[in-house]
Amino acid sequence: AEKQDPFITKDELVEIVRWKLGRGKFRPRLEQLAASNHPEEVEQASRQAFQIITSIEEKQSESSQVGAAIRALSKLTDLKGIGPATASAVLSVFDSSWPFMADEVCIYRYRSDGLYSWCALFGPRTVSVR
Repeated sequence: AEKQDPFITKDELVEIVRWKLGRGKFRPRLEQLAASNHPEEVEQASRQAFQIITSIEEKQSESSQVGAAIRALSKLTDLKGIGPATASAVLSVFDSSWPFMADEVCIYRYRSDGLYSWCALFGPRTVSVR
């Protein structure tokens, strides 16, 4: 049976990070960072992200759908060690129709204010790096 209010656990998040690190660019600190998240923060962020993507409807305008996708990704990238590519992997585990964006698909640019800008399927988005 499906969970009424779905979320992932901290252990599941770390497992997804391990899976992702086995493909593409290896970043050894990411697993440690992901493991340092508080379990309740992981559950809350994933619950909110999953609620956002389940509310997206095909009849919505493209800009509304893109805005919702960015909000869902942002909920997950607020977690330590989770960037846009890993966030997309989490969403693809929840909803198999969700695209997984590998690091190689995302374009990163370091900014002088300590943030990374990234551009991927859903247009420009700025996320903080911890």
